[in-house]
Amino acid sequence: MGVRPTVRDALYGVGLCIGYYAFYYVVMMTLASLWPTFARLVMSTHLTAADLRLAAAM
Repeated sequence: MGVRPTVRDALYGVGLCIGYYAFYYVVMMTLASLWPTFARLVMSTHLTAADLRLAAAM
């Protein structure tokens, strides 16, 4: 395919990751400070099941 990533491309990727993380952090902190119910809702959210068995998935 002729794709040859360079160090500059990798640095762009790292910069984008840091930028998106910072954006997410600022949005979440702003919403949490302006809307305390949102903060409690986010803290109580479970992303996985309590009885998740990793051995069964492999």
